[in-house]
Amino acid sequence: DATALRDWHAAMLRGAPLALALAGDVNADDAAAILGGAFAALGAVDVPTWPMAPWPDSRMTNAEHRDKQQTALCLAYPGAARRDASRFDAALLAGIASGLGGRFFDELRDKRSLSYSVHASPRERPLGGMFTAYLASCRDDDVSLSALPPGRFLMPGDFAGSPLLAFAPLDIAAAAEFPKGSLGALMQRRYESYVAKIVKPFFFGHFARLDRQIVLVDTLTALNAGASAVKDLQAALIQILTCFRHGSNSLFSAVIGRRIDRILFAATKADMLHHTSHDRLEAILKQIVEEAMTRAEYSGATLDVAAIAAIRATREASVKVKGETLDCIAGIPQKGETIDKTVFDGETEAALFPGDLPQDPTSALDGSLEGHLRFLRFRPPPMKGKQFPHIRLDRALEFLLGDRFA
Repeated sequence: DATALRDWHAAMLRGAPLALALAGDVNADDAAAILGGAFAALGAVDVPTWPMAPWPDSRMTNAEHRDKQQTALCLAYPGAARRDASRFDAALLAGIASGLGGRFFDELRDKRSLSYSVHASPRERPLGGMFTAYLASCRDDDVSLSALPPGRFLMPGDFAGSPLLAFAPLDIAAAAEFPKGSLGALMQRRYESYVAKIVKPFFFGHFARLDRQIVLVDTLTALNAGASAVKDLQAALIQILTCFRHGSNSLFSAVIGRRIDRILFAATKADMLHHTSHDRLEAILKQIVEEAMTRAEYSGATLDVAAIAAIRATREASVKVKGETLDCIAGIPQKGETIDKTVFDGETEAALFPGDLPQDPTSALDGSLEGHLRFLRFRPPPMKGKQFPHIRLDRALEFLLGDRFA
């Protein structure tokens, strides 16, 4: 049916999300112009959403028997890292070298090559990359989720590009068993290696030696993102309170392992508010921490709460608007920061009224502040002497270490 064939061609090819690649000893601009003219009728459309294929409950084998002396091998090897620019070259070469057609295959067949590539495709790295991108999007200001494990996916450090970070959750039953060699088995093995080689050494080699702890909490962004972000922040604090050994130390602590006996929960970005709201910010964080302690059935270490800024990027100012004086902050916003329709160039100072926090901390946790606070990212100020201005770092150090110098 010629009509059905044309309809299929128009729907699947002329409007499909295609990418054209030309390989050869040609001028790139000339080749792009030729392709653009030859395929001008093509239009870009969104990728269609296909239903997820069911996960098999047992090993499946598809075999095709041929009367030929031929052996097929499936080889797995490390590919280009997802941040490596050469990954695009590798994907293009894989497409050229794969398949059973084209001049490249004809050359191999006619010269009776000992081997040739039938198909080359990465599997787990795109999954890991998409999962990392999802976690990063959950940190956006309008979402502001706090419990985003695995933590090394967002802060890889020396593990950037490592296969240890190339896994992702799969949509499967909790008690599913994976056939050997399957994608599920690979993801499970990568996760177990991540726990064994990254998580456990971090806990037992680092935190086991600590007896004081400071927990940095981005309370303002969570409040501005709404009730769901505040609940997620509470869940993250519960996890923190339950995963460490808290309590008093004794003479035997050096042998059996030290306990964390003092914890400071620090509400960061205090320089984004006028000082008249700092006490309210501390009261809100204290309310969140106390609820987390109740749910975690926590007891042990001495706790305190403080609103701090390691580097104070703003100063305080007063602005009169329609006869009303507003307590504002002033500084130089980073280049590209926007508010309303104003885009800052990174050189011009601006004054901003960030909004007021409620006097009752409980009322701040119901999501009523969602979208009501206004923030900009400011450039650090010039260094004065040998240090940057700060907010309450001295109080934080006094709480954590003051008794050691008494």
